[in-house]
Amino acid sequence: MVDERATALAERARAATVCLLFQNQGGTRSGSGSGVLVSNENGKARILTCGHLAREAGRRCRAVLPDGRLLDGEVMASVMQDGIDLALVECDAGDAELPTLAIAAQAPRVGDWVMVLGHPRGLWTSDASAEEVVDAELDASVGSAPPRWDTRRNAPLFEEDAASIASRLRPPIVRTGRIWDEPGAGTGVRFDAPIDAGDSGGPVIDLDGRVIAIASRCGWKSHWNWACSLMALEGDAGRLLDPSIAWPANASEPGAGSGSPQAPERSRDHEDFLADLRSTATLAIGRSVATVESEGGPRCFAIAVAPGGAFATKGSEAGFTEPIELVAGGRRSTARRIAYDADADLLLLQADGLDLLPMPLPTAVAPLQPASLLLSVGPDGDVLAIGGVSLEPFRAEEVDARPFLGVSSRARDDGAAVLRSITPGTPAARAGLRAGDAVRSVEGVELSQGSVLADRIALLRAGDRMRLEFERDGERRSTEAILARRAPSMRSRDRGNTRVAVSAVLPYRTIVFAHDGSIEPHECGSPVIDLAGRPVGVNLARFDRTSTWAMPIDEFARSVRALLLEPPADPARFDAFADTGFVATEASGRVRLAAEDARTIGERDLRRAIGELRAIDGSGVGLHQDDRLAWDLQLERPGRFEV
Repeated sequence: MVDERATALAERARAATVCLLFQNQGGTRSGSGSGVLVSNENGKARILTCGHLAREAGRRCRAVLPDGRLLDGEVMASVMQDGIDLALVECDAGDAELPTLAIAAQAPRVGDWVMVLGHPRGLWTSDASAEEVVDAELDASVGSAPPRWDTRRNAPLFEEDAASIASRLRPPIVRTGRIWDEPGAGTGVRFDAPIDAGDSGGPVIDLDGRVIAIASRCGWKSHWNWACSLMALEGDAGRLLDPSIAWPANASEPGAGSGSPQAPERSRDHEDFLADLRSTATLAIGRSVATVESEGGPRCFAIAVAPGGAFATKGSEAGFTEPIELVAGGRRSTARRIAYDADADLLLLQADGLDLLPMPLPTAVAPLQPASLLLSVGPDGDVLAIGGVSLEPFRAEEVDARPFLGVSSRARDDGAAVLRSITPGTPAARAGLRAGDAVRSVEGVELSQGSVLADRIALLRAGDRMRLEFERDGERRSTEAILARRAPSMRSRDRGNTRVAVSAVLPYRTIVFAHDGSIEPHECGSPVIDLAGRPVGVNLARFDRTSTWAMPIDEFARSVRALLLEPPADPARFDAFADTGFVATEASGRVRLAAEDARTIGERDLRRAIGELRAIDGSGVGLHQDDRLAWDLQLERPGRFEV
């Protein structure tokens, strides 16, 4: 199993893992993925990635290093056939010293632990002004403020000012898992470390820090992931890095992205493997965990946090209106809702007669390091999942906080962005833009084939004013739009490249860390411990197919202590947090929800939902409803709202 070498190894491997941004003819950016530096000689840095990302030799690209340095290069060779999915990129490095990883000389073995690194869901950068706007109290509680990473704030990294924009990058994400199969003639391996879109081309490394494979494809289940083994090229580093030598292709790749939904025997998620991890330490923690049940079924888990029957759980999963019970050791107790932390989605309950021991809540802990293995623990000490820390603690509210204009567009030959459609009620609509308008410049910068509208928007933040010049009916005009915050997706299977069940409600203004222990949404509220048995966090949300979000144990302790100090709440107040369907009319009320500002939920969405349900469990379902309108409301702060 991964040991204390892992964190040092992850740090070294991260430094050599790059984000690759590729160019189409004409200079426009098209696609991004991951790669790994494997040599740096005579002013040339060579990067391995996957063939389906690089496409063909001669394609221009830019490599973004974790420290913000940028390297220009091109694809020297690319193969995607007969089981091989590899490419070689060569960049101009000059006299720069660059970190590299060695290529393994031996094939990986089934059962080996590996790390997989990459940039899932694209390149993220942080806001340079974050320290000026962070909450002072939150800042003081963590010593130095964690980064505030914005999803897909992809600057136009093919422009001259790229270095000034790429100086604050989210590090490559680290995932930990096992090789459970090596089908074919050494061309690939199946592994269970979760990966997603953007991870293609990232390195799969062994515990000696050597590259054994390149991530190629991911599936709905983590154990469906596929990587192209470097043994497909005979494991000869000299041969591999010489673009003048033809790369052989001599085997067929088994279909990736599909397979049995059951975890294979050698997978880290197999029930027998997890059962073997049950120990004295997990039993001790499990004595603090109860199951939350409502309407006859389990909803999530709750943790005893104080003597006398105080429990903390995930509010949105437990529910706010229907009766709930806590179950532990064969006993049941009807729970009362006491207080709610909307920022963390933590609900404080009171349940008598279960006699569970409160979990220790330390006020200060050592910071978690990437690749540290953690166990998610359920009642009776059962291990729900094992996974490694993927990323240092960060601010939950800044993920998926992309600036939003509300248009779809296509690039004209001269670089202007011709607006195809305007979403009603968005900043674009309020600024007076119409379909057919051709945006020529943003903030005084003319759009061109190398500077598209989406890139210019990505440089700004929600709330920023953006000045646009556009053409309409042959006349050049200007307008100003105030960018909005893109509403996070609330569809339960929407985040990531391949859909999995995720939590609809995420923690907001709090600190979280990501780990790749794949729990289900109904397993939220469970404690997370390290391999020494110490509690290090509490699972708050399954974020996407690659990560679970957990609240660090000291942050959890602070929230729980604040809730315990609140006076008992009026039960009626929890109605404000319930999911509610409503019909808005123009006849009454202070706010008019106009039909043109709504989006339609109709037959197409229902058919898609039916297809997903059939895909999951193989059964057919029938859903019937009329078209409905939905309004996305952006609320500045939690509170009670009447409609």
